[in-house]
Amino acid sequence: MKTWKVRTESGTIGKIKLDEYSVYVTEENITVNIDIVQMSVAIKNELMRAVEIAKKQESKELSQLSKRYGRSVSSVWSKKPVIKKFVYLCITYCAGDSIKHYIIMGFEDAENNCLTAECKLAVIPLSYIRKIKERIISRIYNHFI
Repeated sequence: MKTWKVRTESGTIGKIKLDEYSVYVTEENITVNIDIVQMSVAIKNELMRAVEIAKKQESKELSQLSKRYGRSVSSVWSKKPVIKKFVYLCITYCAGDSIKHYIIMGFEDAENNCLTAECKLAVIPLSYIRKIKERIISRIYNHFI
């Protein structure tokens, strides 16, 4: 397990510890998801801000779907802290585009597990990216050769 510094546009916000990773390859893109097992308080705070934005967006979308289909679907999140389902560093390369880096967190409401959403925090690659690319290339090579 390796500890990495994380930056956003506003500067370094903390450190994360990464664990297992998965590589997904399609004709259009390559995606690597690396589990985050530990993160600094500053990163957790940034993610919580992103969670609040995602909760509002999810509520809005559910309300619109309820109106469109004439159904009553609960779109109100409880006041309790959300339950984190997963959190990982996502590195994606789409053909003809730049490489994108995000911390992605999936979560659900503490009282209504039907209310689920994801949020993402854009991060800026640091020196660790070269090492991750080497691991990715090695895994792809071993998978296809």
